[in-house]
Amino acid sequence: MNYIETLKQSLKESLTSFSQALPKFIIAILIVFIGIYVANRLINLFRKTIFKSSNDVLIANFIAQAIKLFIILIFILFALNIAGFGKVASGLFAAAGAGAVILGFAFKDIGQNFIAGVILSFNRPFKLDDTVRIGDVFGKVKNMELRFTQIKSFEGIDIYIPNIEIINKPVANYTEDGYYRLDIIFSFPIDIKAKETETLILNTIRKNPNVFEDGVHEIFAVINHITTDVYSIKVYFWIKTKEYRRHYHIIESDIIESVRLILSEHNILLLEALK
Repeated sequence: MNYIETLKQSLKESLTSFSQALPKFIIAILIVFIGIYVANRLINLFRKTIFKSSNDVLIANFIAQAIKLFIILIFILFALNIAGFGKVASGLFAAAGAGAVILGFAFKDIGQNFIAGVILSFNRPFKLDDTVRIGDVFGKVKNMELRFTQIKSFEGIDIYIPNIEIINKPVANYTEDGYYRLDIIFSFPIDIKAKETETLILNTIRKNPNVFEDGVHEIFAVINHITTDVYSIKVYFWIKTKEYRRHYHIIESDIIESVRLILSEHNILLLEALK
């Protein structure tokens, strides 16, 4: 009988404690939701102002996400304090200074990718829409999150690479400076006037408005291959473009057609043009 009375008393005390704590829990939950709302509004405002003036959308987006995470964390700590878990909130706040160590041991992958993302934000080998090759992945940079970087391949596949892999792998950037070198092999009958033909091809290429030449980016031609029947010339030239895939293919095709037409006008037989 005493056990029943004790159980009833414990249940009554628990219900009383719960009813007293319930308003605090509700307020704490509301504070968390308010924190998420405030963070989203501030980040939207940040994006509208910073993104317009920033030349680096990737770093602006990364900073926006980091600020959002920080704001939400502050509201969560405040909510824990309101709910009566002040010691827990203090412990979390004190642990924030050692967050990198905690993440490194407890959440190794998340911690590494976050830290790698911070490094990439301030010192990285690409910008938004640059064409890059990272390992076996080849495509355009579309976004950088706290944990991964999004690459869209030229086949339309979205590939998400953990930031730590980008730190540890060589990154080939095809469009960082906006210049890209192309080469085309033109083949002719062995009896052509080589120098005259070469000059004609180079002059035609230089007339293309997308071809670029200065002291660093040169246009030149070399003998590629000679047989008893065929004489091949390999031409090197630079184009100025940030659109690696589509644009450079179009320019390449335009140049081949222009060369074909000019050679035809001069009665020079073009056997083959290889990209």
